[in-house]
Amino acid sequence: MALSQSVNTTFGKNRVQHHNDFRAKWMYETENFITYWYGKSKEVAKTSIQMAELDHDEIQNIMEHRFNDKIEIIVFLDVTDIKQSNIGLEETFVNEPKVTKIDGNKMFVYFNGDHKHLRQQIRRGIAAIYLNSILVGVNLQEVVQNAVLLNLPDWFKKGLIEYIGSYWNIDADDELRDLMAIDGGKYHDFDKLKEDYPKIAGHSLWYFLDQNYGKSTISNILYLTKINRDLESSFIYVLSQEFPDVITEW
Repeated sequence: MALSQSVNTTFGKNRVQHHNDFRAKWMYETENFITYWYGKSKEVAKTSIQMAELDHDEIQNIMEHRFNDKIEIIVFLDVTDIKQSNIGLEETFVNEPKVTKIDGNKMFVYFNGDHKHLRQQIRRGIAAIYLNSILVGVNLQEVVQNAVLLNLPDWFKKGLIEYIGSYWNIDADDELRDLMAIDGGKYHDFDKLKEDYPKIAGHSLWYFLDQNYGKSTISNILYLTKINRDLESSFIYVLSQEFPDVITEW
């Protein structure tokens, strides 16, 4: 059951606003999430928190990790409203396709009229927050101890978030197929693919591991990468194969 209450928050001190919807903000709260909404975005906020709760346990089970704090979802009616608000960091509001902006335990989503797009944003946001919690930690001591994990390759992090956001679909399939056809198949080489297109490279590899070795492989690799601070040794422990051999199989 979602609870709603008003939050007295002043918006727009640092940004030009084109409407008055930001004068007050409201919230819904459930077991695992708090969703903040403003103006006419009440129904989108309701849908967002329902989607988040619907997908939460599945994502938690994939990553085999528990996040103790509630995840906050800040909902906007469209991407232009994000740029008018004054919540969070400046870089949070730079528009990058297929990326859910997060700041600590907060995610920022917007509704473009497509509920599937909204749900993918929320799934990516949950995955990104969980991944940061697993690899980096939440307190200062953990952050310092695990700082080396911030140097994990982009394909690992971005690919995993995208995999959880949408598993695999026709758009990803078409994108990879088109890339594989470029210049006589130069992107059949994973090293070249991950360098130029890390997200689709990682997305396809995580999906490959899921389909061929099972979902539990994902959490095992995450756990051992954190413990060993070495990605390739994690693949050896979990899959009993060298990383290059896994890539050849991919």
